[in-house]
Amino acid sequence: MQLGTSVAFAATVTGNANTAVTWSVNGTVGGNSTLGTISTAGLYTAPGTMPASSTVTVRATSVVNPTTFAQSTVTLTAPPPITVAVTPSSATVQ
Repeated sequence: MQLGTSVAFAATVTGNANTAVTWSVNGTVGGNSTLGTISTAGLYTAPGTMPASSTVTVRATSVVNPTTFAQSTVTLTAPPPITVAVTPSSATVQ
């Protein structure tokens, strides 16, 4: 995903009435400005600048049983460069 964009993740917990999860990015609950942030609803927002590694791990951990989790690997990409072209590249005006 491109830097600065967002994607929604969803977690499904079965086997317990409490289906709440805690979201983390690379082990940090809620993430941070370097790796990207994730809301309690699962909305991940990539950082604005590329971190040291171009991949991060988004994890949903069961609140009832913290040893139970599922995760997804997110590959971060830089947005395409902005270019400007002028046509024609030169002109003679009388």
